[in-house]
Amino acid sequence: MRKEYIRPDRRYEWREERACQVCGKKFMPYLKVSRFCSPRCHNRKYIVFMREDPIKYKALKLAGKNKGITRKDVEKMLRKTVGKPCKYCKQIFLLKDASLDHKDPCYWTHKKTEKELKEINNIKNLHIVCRSCNFTKQDLTDEEFTKLMNFFRENPAIKEKLLNKAWIISKNKKKNKYGD
Repeated sequence: MRKEYIRPDRRYEWREERACQVCGKKFMPYLKVSRFCSPRCHNRKYIVFMREDPIKYKALKLAGKNKGITRKDVEKMLRKTVGKPCKYCKQIFLLKDASLDHKDPCYWTHKKTEKELKEINNIKNLHIVCRSCNFTKQDLTDEEFTKLMNFFRENPAIKEKLLNKAWIISKNKKKNKYGD
């Protein structure tokens, strides 16, 4: 590869004073992509982002964990589903309860290649559900969990017994895992 020689007098030609995106203070950027006057403002950008548009912020948090899906895709999904009933439990959930779920569960994602992760995290395999349903669903498929929730709606007494036992078991597993 051949590198082009940059004349010293034109090296920082692109540098001109900019306004910080968080505090508005004028600063001289070190890099072409610099948008913040200090590391403090860089860290505060998420707080400002969260105040301006909470749905975008939640989408950023959810999409950041999954390869193969963009923030804009998650944002569209959130805008469609927040304030409406959860697909499984039929309770209306708020933005803070929203969770990104795989219709067909993914197993051991840390052992997958980049291509396999993109297939698993395809927009067709993801949907937004409430956090409690996502936690309860775990490794069940979409159909299996829907059948289970329909059974629970018909038999509420059984639902309480099973979910309480599952909660106690998962709580005990966490205690044993850390040696408590």
